[in-house]
Amino acid sequence: MAGNHGDILIHVHENLSGDRLQQLEETLRQKQCVFNVETTPENEHLFVVTLDSDCTDSSTVLQAVRDKGFRADLLGL
Repeated sequence: MAGNHGDILIHVHENLSGDRLQQLEETLRQKQCVFNVETTPENEHLFVVTLDSDCTDSSTVLQAVRDKGFRADLLGL
């Protein structure tokens, strides 16, 4: 994996569980330049996304979440 890797934290306002959670995780994993997506059962509304900042940025990943109909914001790490 070449490039500049960084983590971003996305807060989704909706309650996520089951299929909705899996669909959003899969959407993020399929984004070009996204290497990893993590969440925990205690914080299913928070997503730590590892990306290559040479080929995408946090606003592009955030927009992918919003395009799926979720209200979401970036939080500082």
